[in-house]
Amino acid sequence: MYALIRLCDGTIVEAVVLAHTPSWMRVAAAGLDDVAELRLCGSDWLDEHNEPVQFSFLLATDNEEAPALSLPQAVSAHAC
Repeated sequence: MYALIRLCDGTIVEAVVLAHTPSWMRVAAAGLDDVAELRLCGSDWLDEHNEPVQFSFLLATDNEEAPALSLPQAVSAHAC
């Protein structure tokens, strides 16, 4: 699945979701040397450095093109 990920510094990177569960996601993101693991902590998604991230997916159904979902507002970081 193709995703857009907004890092805590505001940078948006393209990524491919390699694996996921309801509370964990492993992604290969453009510009990163290695895959990244994101985890759900409460209602926030955090990267490996406990920094908040946001993501959206491009969705389509039955050969229809759909616009990318907008990224939600920034969330504050906290440790789990």
